[in-house]
Amino acid sequence: MARRATMKVLGLGLGIGMIVFVAILIEGSLEMMLRFSRVGNSHSYGEVMQNAFGRAGRLLLQICILVNNVGTLIVYMIIIGNILFLILSDHKRNYSAFTLS
Repeated sequence: MARRATMKVLGLGLGIGMIVFVAILIEGSLEMMLRFSRVGNSHSYGEVMQNAFGRAGRLLLQICILVNNVGTLIVYMIIIGNILFLILSDHKRNYSAFTLS
């Protein structure tokens, strides 16, 4: 669904170009992860980042993961709050998961 909306906004050519660009970024990051995990005998993503970018890189990675997880939690809480508000505000209607979407 997100790809359809992206293609609608960007157009076909630029949309396909963005997909190719992201694929190149993914391939580069996987190559870097494999290279540095073999060199440093790393067993976690944090260790790979420490081998590649030092202690500051590992700390930055941990901060980014923390921000991502907190942001995801906030979005889930907003969605759950909106759904509960809809369910509890109208006692006469019977809602199910299929009627809310």
